Amino acid sequence: MGTSQRHNPSVKGEPNWGKSSTSFSAAIKNLINLEDLEDDMNNDDEDQNDDNQTPEQQQEKRTLEKKQRRYNRSYHRNVRNAVKRLIKSSGGTRAVASGSSRALGHAGLAVLYNVFDAFTEISSKGIAGWLFDKGITLEHITWEDLKDILIDVCSEEVVGLDETAANQALRDLLENMSELMNGTDNVEEALNQFLDSRLAIEQIERFIGSYIFAHLYQNFEEKLEKKYDRDTITNNLMPQIKDTIIDDVKSGVNGHRAIDVDLTGEEGHRFIQNEFNDIITNLMEDED
Repeated sequence: MGTSQRHNPSVKGEPNWGKSSTSFSAAIKNLINLEDLEDDMNNDDEDQNDDNQTPEQQQEKRTLEKKQRRYNRSYHRNVRNAVKRLIKSSGGTRAVASGSSRALGHAGLAVLYNVFDAFTEISSKGIAGWLFDKGITLEHITWEDLKDILIDVCSEEVVGLDETAANQALRDLLENMSELMNGTDNVEEALNQFLDSRLAIEQIERFIGSYIFAHLYQNFEEKLEKKYDRDTITNNLMPQIKDTIIDDVKSGVNGHRAIDVDLTGEEGHRFIQNEFNDIITNLMEDED
């Protein structure tokens, strides 16, 4: 996900990412404290079970559990604050949710429109017809072939961090769909079933969560790499924060039954816009 571009809070005219960075760094510190604390608690559990513990050891265990709950609450609060402050620094709820902010929101909506337009065109024309319109001829199309083509067709040209984040979220969305598509003998049929199911709505929500996470990560990646080793960042800390943001997105949206939603054409665009607006608005609730 690396990129040589970075937001610099000291550059005049650019959003001030300092508060978001502070919250993001605090969330990472919370995670590290939680892992250290869990190691201590596991060591204590191995030494003695509850029945054999002295009153002092039982009190120590309660103290550690209380500290664990405090770290956990602080972690979730800091992740949410990092997202809220990112949105605020990018122009605020209305600008981001409408897609008018070029700092955050515009490219995310554009890529979502692109990919669901492509899905509905494939549903209408068939894969062969859709590929023919793109000047591509393939005798037998697999999901992996189609996934690579969709990345090329649906990505936004990178002019800044917003496009980079949106394109990363697109790759995450299509990779996640691989679990649904791989092994199927009929990709067209599988796509049609996908569009007519709750799975399509879930993927929109996952995309938005991944998109927001990608923004946070690339904004502060350089700073993180100076403080922590890359393996710890990539394989441990960042996946946890990404999952937390996606969970926050999902829990903050009432959800819609896919049977009530036509994801094709202008109605599909309106639904995606409304879903994006609801998610951004809900993430900004209790804004501090």
